[in-house]
Amino acid sequence: SAVLMPIRIVEQDASAWEALIALTLLLAFTLVTILVGERLYRRSLLQSGGRVGLRAAWSAPE
Repeated sequence: SAVLMPIRIVEQDASAWEALIALTLLLAFTLVTILVGERLYRRSLLQSGGRVGLRAAWSAPE
């Protein structure tokens, strides 16, 4: 996890490949979270009108 891996690295309890995998996973999930948030924000909050549900925001045309 993003909290435990730095502790393991400092204590020299994790090897280099474990740190690289953890960093890669962290960056991948960060990118996915940003892209999903951007899509939902653009399709729901920027629309005028009533409340927009999650399903409608996800499938709304651009």
